[in-house]
Amino acid sequence: MPNQVLLKRFKDCGSATPGALYIDGKHICFTIENTEKIFPAGGYVLRLTTTGRTMPNEYRGVAYEVLPVEGRTHIKSHVANFHYQLEGCFSPNMHVGKDIKEDAEVYGSSSKPATKLFMDAMKTESGALADNVPLWVVEV
Repeated sequence: MPNQVLLKRFKDCGSATPGALYIDGKHICFTIENTEKIFPAGGYVLRLTTTGRTMPNEYRGVAYEVLPVEGRTHIKSHVANFHYQLEGCFSPNMHVGKDIKEDAEVYGSSSKPATKLFMDAMKTESGALADNVPLWVVEV
């Protein structure tokens, strides 16, 4: 069972904030967040919840919610490749990049397979998804 999740946020790059996701010290994938709607760094809990968002097939309808986020609800992990698809949530991504144009925004890619990797890594020995897992969010 995962003991803790760490989300390391890198310097924001305009509208998107890239990051990296670790479970028990092992790098799982990268992340993107909407810089304007980001939740504060600190300690939280990831709780299993339902979602209508796009998720990999075997996880359809299930996501992790970040709790408690003061004054906010529905802060979840879900599939997204662009910051404008996120309303305060974070999205697992296989890669995070930027077009070569000078004014280009940071974007993620292959969010669905990255979300599957994240969800698979959150399973307990019995194969069930872990619940109430500590999440630490830091800015580096």
